[in-house]
Amino acid sequence: MLGNFSFGDYFKADAIVWAWEFLTGTLGLDGDRMWVTVHTTDDEAEQIWRDSVGLPAERIQRLEEDNFWEMGATGPCGPSSEVFWDYGAELGPDGGPANPAAENRFVEIWNLVFTQYFRGPDGQLDDLPGATWTPGRGSRGSSRCSREAPRCTPPTCSPRCWTAPSR
Repeated sequence: MLGNFSFGDYFKADAIVWAWEFLTGTLGLDGDRMWVTVHTTDDEAEQIWRDSVGLPAERIQRLEEDNFWEMGATGPCGPSSEVFWDYGAELGPDGGPANPAAENRFVEIWNLVFTQYFRGPDGQLDDLPGATWTPGRGSRGSSRCSREAPRCTPPTCSPRCWTAPSR
């Protein structure tokens, strides 16, 4: 996973919008082929994806463990949101990334980990005094994108290389 960090400068509202702008604007990926997952408890992230980014509600799915990052039984932790690329019906059934049978069709290309809690020994989640977030780009999804555009190799190529061929 490739990524960087923000320690208190900005959080979900900016991080989600900027991630979308990076994927669709800078990299030139087709937003109509992307799906998003959020943690089952993260109403805020879902609302930002829907209302600020404009992603249709039917392409936002809620997952439990897959969308909650933790270091271990205790310590910093928090919900995550992941962006998936839809490689098309020829690679699996529909149903979005929440469908386990569609793991080859919907591949994670970006994630945002929102470290906002501290889990104590009793399992209690307490707000951290300063929330952080970490974005990342999945190497599996990136390598599949580059295989679909063999004329160049990231990061020296044009963003068009990252856009899968039209169906």
